[in-house]
Amino acid sequence: MKRQNDTQSMGENLDLAGVFIKGVSEKYNLPFNEVLELLKKKEEKLLVPTYIFREKKLGILEALTKHLKEDGGLTYHKIAVILKRDDRVVWTTYNKAIKKKKESFSIAGQSRWVPVSIFTENLGPLESLSKYLVENSHLGISQAARLLDKNPKSVSACYLRSKIKSRK
Repeated sequence: MKRQNDTQSMGENLDLAGVFIKGVSEKYNLPFNEVLELLKKKEEKLLVPTYIFREKKLGILEALTKHLKEDGGLTYHKIAVILKRDDRVVWTTYNKAIKKKKESFSIAGQSRWVPVSIFTENLGPLESLSKYLVENSHLGISQAARLLDKNPKSVSACYLRSKIKSRK
């Protein structure tokens, strides 16, 4: 009898996991298998969607801290540790972001997921993001610019600057 209950309970948990993954898949317009992969990677590294960087009112770092604080539920200190920045910088950046944009991010168009760890290099936030999208996601400059809703010349300049800084 115990074995049957354990099997039934495990089946219910798998059904709940499937419902959860399906819901996330539909909400974020991602294939079911990609959501599964993201869940596996979640343990390895913290990922953020690129749609948060499309907000014209916010800078890259402001969008990132706002997302990590509000959608990720992280404390200022935890964000500071992850980004290798001072707690006061994170607090100030977040407060500037909420003054510019009170509402949460809206999901529209295509998005990719990027690891937060790319923002800890000795590069500016857009330089880090441009470098990752071009070199790791294998996007062209114009594709990366469209994904971020940024000027292709800005993305190109930041990418070239990141290559120069990385050589030093």
